[in-house]
Amino acid sequence: MNLTASEPRPPKWGQTTRRLNHHSFWYGILIALTIMSLSGCGFQLRGESKLHTSFSQLAVKGRDGQVFRQILIEKLEKSGVTLSDSAEWTIHLLGEDSEKRVSAYSTRAKSAGFELRRVVTFKVIGPGQKSDQIEPTTFSSRRHLLFREDQIIGKLGEEDLLWQEMNQELADRIIYKLEAIQTQPANTGKPL
Repeated sequence: MNLTASEPRPPKWGQTTRRLNHHSFWYGILIALTIMSLSGCGFQLRGESKLHTSFSQLAVKGRDGQVFRQILIEKLEKSGVTLSDSAEWTIHLLGEDSEKRVSAYSTRAKSAGFELRRVVTFKVIGPGQKSDQIEPTTFSSRRHLLFREDQIIGKLGEEDLLWQEMNQELADRIIYKLEAIQTQPANTGKPL
């Protein structure tokens, strides 16, 4: 096989692999520097919040079988709270509601988007069970779900995840409201 000067010569074995190794080396360095800079900036995920020791025991009142009640109980237990019907502090779940409504239509007049809304109303009664430490308060959470007919199964799973996410968010907000009680001056006598 004679090669003329006008025909390109194939690279020698090792030339292309050396070039690839050189690029992959710098690519690896870039990834390592990115990871180190993210870990060095102090970024970390927020964990479960811990409630003050005055909330070491709580009671949660509401209808048995409420999905939200069970989620709140699990969150409180993860926060180090012992649940007891004889606790000085009581969270009363006064109501919960879920709503799903069409928020967008496709060009064929079919629903293409939904707004999911979750509402929880509660109050907290403090020591002595005489007055509301937190007056009846309503928290709500909304999510939007885009719907495509060709992805029905995936969208149903996504909808379930959005409902769970809203329940978790609302439970966290109740716990944060409890944390506000512990920072409130003791002699104000005013509910939150």
